[in-house]
Parts: sequence; C-alpha cells; structure tokens
Amino acid sequence: MHNTSRFCVAYFLRLVIFAIKFLFLNIEKITFYNSCFWFHSFFVSAKGKDDPIPVLIRASAANVVGIEDGDFVSLFNDVVYNEIINNRVKLWDSFSKEIQLSGVTLQEIERNSSALFKEQKYIYVFENWKRTSKEIQSTTLGFLFTTKSKTGEDVSFGYVEYNELSAALQKVKLGVSADGYYNQTLALLLNTKKFAFDIIQFGGEVIKSSEDNDRIKAEFIGKLGFNVVLFNASEPQKMITYTIERSVQLNDELAENSTVFLDAIELYLINHPDKIAEFGNEELANKSIVDLKVNRVEIKELWVRNGDKLVYSPQQLVIYLNETPMKPMSNTRLQALNISFQGTDVFTYLKKKNFNFIINAINGQRISRSQSFFYLRALQEGDWRAINEYVKNM
Repeated sequence: MHNTSRFCVAYFLRLVIFAIKFLFLNIEKITFYNSCFWFHSFFVSAKGKDDPIPVLIRASAANVVGIEDGDFVSLFNDVVYNEIINNRVKLWDSFSKEIQLSGVTLQEIERNSSALFKEQKYIYVFENWKRTSKEIQSTTLGFLFTTKSKTGEDVSFGYVEYNELSAALQKVKLGVSADGYYNQTLALLLNTKKFAFDIIQFGGEVIKSSEDNDRIKAEFIGKLGFNVVLFNASEPQKMITYTIERSVQLNDELAENSTVFLDAIELYLINHPDKIAEFGNEELANKSIVDLKVNRVEIKELWVRNGDKLVYSPQQLVIYLNETPMKPMSNTRLQALNISFQGTDVFTYLKKKNFNFIINAINGQRISRSQSFFYLRALQEGDWRAINEYVKNM
C-alpha cells in the first residue's frame, strides 16, 4: 500500500474513533457536532508543539465574584441577543458558517421550540490557547448557542463570531460590588476567564470526565492567569462615592476642616452667582445670598491601589445648596474652578483626605452610614477582592 493510501486509511480510522468517542460521551448530546468536527480537523493540521491549541469550553451560569448584575452567561446572552435582533452581528447556523440566520429567524426558533435564547444555561466558546511562562494567551474565535426545549429536545440557535461582538462587549460596563474592580466589562471577564467553565474539547480530544477536565486545568493552566499582559496590567481600582458634611464636633481637626471646606465653597458661590445659575436651577439663582447655605458635597472618586498606597482621583462633585443638589461638576470642570482652600485648589485638597467624610457607595454597592468607617478600614487594610468579608469579620 502506498504511503498516501495508508495515511488516508489511518486518518479515516482516527475520525471514526473520534466520532464514536463523541457519541458515547456522558455529557449533553447537543447539536454542535459539526462545529466540534471542524475544530478536530483544525487540530490535526497543527504543525508543531508551539502552535496554539484549539479549545472548546463551556461557560456555565454561576455568580462572578464582585459582579452584582448576575452571572456571566445571563449577562452575555442578553447582550448577544440584542445585537442579533437589531442586526448588528451575523448569526450563523454553525461554526462552519454555511447559512446566515436573521434576527427574525432566531425569534422563530424561539417560538417553534418554546425555548428562549436569554435563558440558556451554557455558552460554548471556541478558542485557541497558548501557554507561556507568565500567562495563558487565549484568542476567542466565536460562540455557539444551544439549549434544550421544555420537552428535552436539542435546540440550536446558531453561532456568532467574536470579532463581530467585540465592540459590544467592550461597551457593557458591569454593576460591580465593593469586592469588584471598577470599569469591568464583559470583554474583560471573557478574556481573563473570570467565570465558571469546563473544558469540553482540548487539542482535538474530547474531554470525557470531570477528572480529565480538572487534570487539564491543573496541568496546562495551573496558577497562570489568562491574558495577564493585555488585560490585568492595570492597577486595582474602585469608584468611591462619599459625602463631606458640616460637623458640630469640637477639637477635631478633620471635622473642623470639613465645615471650613463647605464654608469656602459657599463663599465662592456667593461671590460667583453665575455659577449658581450654571450648576443649579432658576429658583436657587433667584435666592438672596443671605438665604444660601451649602449643606454638603458628594464626591465620586476613583481610588487606585498601588501596593500599600492609595491614589485618589476625583471624578465628579455635586454641591447640595439649600438641600437641593446642583448639577454634577466633572473633574475637568472642578479643576478649572478658582476655589482655593488652605493654600491649594479643591481638586488637590480632596486628594489629601485631610477632612472627615462618609462613604455612601463602593462601585455599585450602597454603604450604610453606620458601616462607612468599617468599609474605609477595609479599603485601607484589606484584600480588595474581599472587602465585604473583611467588614463582616471586623
């Protein structure tokens, strides 16, 4: 037998064995066989050990640490569905992309199967992985969406390429709790794998058991992070909302500074009534200056942790004049205001923290007044991924 013939027979037998393995796997027998078959063929054509490894993972619905809005899968499904229905991304029948489906077709699939796209419990993600000494570099190719109907039948919604979804995933900012980092997006969660997942196929081989799944995670991933250089290089940051109020405490320098600070802003507004009209409302602008009182200010501030040091960057300030909130002032506008206090401008003074303040929120999580001090301690001393746990154990 010629070498070519022997190769063809061997290759055919390999594909038959793969098909048998796949059909008898003790996992959900879903309708992405063709996509897996293509992925297997892609692996066979790999040229060397340094080539990226094709991987198929299954993301499951589970809460993500620090995210308030829900689990990764639910958030992801919601974004993708809206993109498909509004015809902003292409929906294909499978990984091979032979037939393009419309948003109307997707809705018809939902009606005919009585299965809803947004209620899928899993997302199947096609990727290439490469292991380095510092990280796992992953490149996402696309997503297969499939579920079961109420009668237990397989329902395939289709396949979407990652490149078409990338921009939308970058735009979705997540509601983050005190334990999370501010400004997280779905794209960040996806690329850093901050969600629960199982490996379904690795390098063309179907993973048969949870033991094999755990073994590959331990041996290939280990303690390495995903795409650390691209997505984890920034320092931990949280958005803190706090209030500076008037205080009646005596012999307390920080409390006195809070009151004097508010007096300085009040004096500035009295001397610049045009700012009241600009950032307030008509009723406040028509008030007599003797009737104006700055009760408090609320600041949104980005806190960045650099080792043991906290760096503060005010983003927005709202003045409460006669208990009425004025329009928010951006950090750029705040810096431009000619308000001096203790020999410095407001922006610089806020960063010094030489005053009393009450934390109202950390990221999207509201903080009660009685817990403010404890959360401040947690931010100063605790693990920024476990702020709530730190407070709980105080």
